Amino acid sequence: MASKSADQLHVVMFPFSAFGHISPFIQLSNKLSFHGVRVSFFSIPDYISRIKTLLIPSPSIQIIPLQLPPDRHQHLNPIQTLDLIQPQIKTLLSNLKPGWTGCSAIVIKSCKELDGCYLDYLKTQFQKPIFLTGPLVPEPPCGQLEDRWAKWLGQFPPKTVIFCSFGSETFLKDEQIRELSLGLELTGLPFFLVLNFPENVDGKAELERTIPKGFLERVKDRGVVHTGWVQQQLILAHSSVGCYLTHSGFSSLIEALANDCQLVLLPFKGDQFINAKLMSQDLTTGVEVNRKDEDGYFGKEDICEAVKTVMVDVDKEPGRSIRANQEKWNKFLLDNKIQDKFISDLVAELKSFSG
Repeated sequence: MASKSADQLHVVMFPFSAFGHISPFIQLSNKLSFHGVRVSFFSIPDYISRIKTLLIPSPSIQIIPLQLPPDRHQHLNPIQTLDLIQPQIKTLLSNLKPGWTGCSAIVIKSCKELDGCYLDYLKTQFQKPIFLTGPLVPEPPCGQLEDRWAKWLGQFPPKTVIFCSFGSETFLKDEQIRELSLGLELTGLPFFLVLNFPENVDGKAELERTIPKGFLERVKDRGVVHTGWVQQQLILAHSSVGCYLTHSGFSSLIEALANDCQLVLLPFKGDQFINAKLMSQDLTTGVEVNRKDEDGYFGKEDICEAVKTVMVDVDKEPGRSIRANQEKWNKFLLDNKIQDKFISDLVAELKSFSG
């Protein structure tokens, strides 16, 4: 929601309560604050300390805590959390902008260069103005990579390691974990595999149960398997990492391209499928893992083949074209003038609209 008072634009950020969704809102808040925009950032208590470390210190940004009932705080999924705080959100928005009645425009994290024809389609469907933030390339990460991971990654030549992660909200089935693990082994390349599990289970125990027997021993010199949070941006930025096998979350795709990593796409739900098709078919800047049409099954050979397309068979098609397109989009994302203009154009459009 945007409002304008005394010539200062005021934007409210209310992200879905999972950190992979929160990060783009933090990036947008930081970029808007450089343009003098006032930002109110809504968050449940669990994430506030982490959000504070990522927001730039600025008098124009304030975090507004959202209160959860004490007896309902634990083990809530993001949808349950959203249901509980809806009345509070309505009250806060009404206080910030009396008379507010609902959505009159849409802001999308994208740009015409990436999503042109699809954005035109959305305009015809919603019959409302659509404003674009651009791809929101994150700033270079602060801090240092955890020492154990820095040492492990430092063993390998540049651009040879596969980083494989599916975010904090995508959980693989036992069969999928087996085939993915064996597929990575088949590539013969070093890899860093991150597997996460629902909060109500013991992640380490689940990892031990689902990883194929003998797998860790066989790959001990070139593979890491981990459960839990990792410093994704710093890992992707490491010189030895050359490929990202991903669930195709849009923010993860942008991070990978900005860090000059090849894309292997393995979507599981929601917009991940659309993002994967955009990257693999429309932009030809990554390769999607082959699956059976009837049930979505993929095997170890499918994983291996997709990785080798962009990491081994790079002198023949389609690997050659994919890598050339990946290089083009890497340059586009790292062009600061282009990226800054997306934000300045957005601010101008919001001011004009709210004025």
